[in-house]
Amino acid sequence: MRVGIIQPDIALGRPDENIEKVTSLIDRLFALGSPDVVILPELWYTGYDYTTLHENTIEDDDVLALVRTWVRDFPALWIPGSFPVKGKEGIYNRTYAISHNGRLLATYDKLHLFGPMSEKRYFTQGDRMSTFTYNGVTFGLSICYDLRFPELFRLLALNGARVIFLPTEWPTTRMSHFDILMRARAIENQVYMVSANRVGKDSMSEFSGGSLVVDPWGEDVCRLGDGEDVALCDIDLSLSDRVRTKIPVFSDRREDVYKIEEV
Repeated sequence: MRVGIIQPDIALGRPDENIEKVTSLIDRLFALGSPDVVILPELWYTGYDYTTLHENTIEDDDVLALVRTWVRDFPALWIPGSFPVKGKEGIYNRTYAISHNGRLLATYDKLHLFGPMSEKRYFTQGDRMSTFTYNGVTFGLSICYDLRFPELFRLLALNGARVIFLPTEWPTTRMSHFDILMRARAIENQVYMVSANRVGKDSMSEFSGGSLVVDPWGEDVCRLGDGEDVALCDIDLSLSDRVRTKIPVFSDRREDVYKIEEV
């Protein structure tokens, strides 16, 4: 599978400008070749601009309409980053999986909201995990801060995921954590971890890219630099099964003792 990564700068609170930017980067990506899947960063549509959040919140149909305009010219599996999406109980930080023919395969609302960036004040947390199957392969969805919660990734892997996508807005000051956690999630679950991060600054943080693909051995397959960029990265989907055969951590699990009990 060939993965296409888009790593943009983001204009805070200006969706039209961001759509124009991302569309130009999509053209640039597909000029390099034809990826099987494309991933974008978390909240690239607006950035973390709470002052315009309500006016820039959109509906699922709006997201699907936008992505389908890309799909028509560039058929691929799209993980189009995340968007502030209106739902029954508030605004959700939501990502999607949309097939090469524009069919909605899955949605996922960010489970773990990052308190230090006030995300809990403005977004409603999700309440379920999300996997989907495409061309016979099972994939998992996650968003940014989720990376710090190993339980989610283990359960995605137990549910069959061989590749887990992670749109992010991960700040420069904690990139060392990002690198370690990406490798840890890949190694312990014997999956590919695929991330797309942003660059630039907003009112709270600075972002230095470093979008990353890590294989089930914990080795870098593809890493972007600290500027606005795109990249193509080839991954071997059979590697996950080979690693699990060589080091059978899933069959060696001890579910009989994985319990919290009073001592």
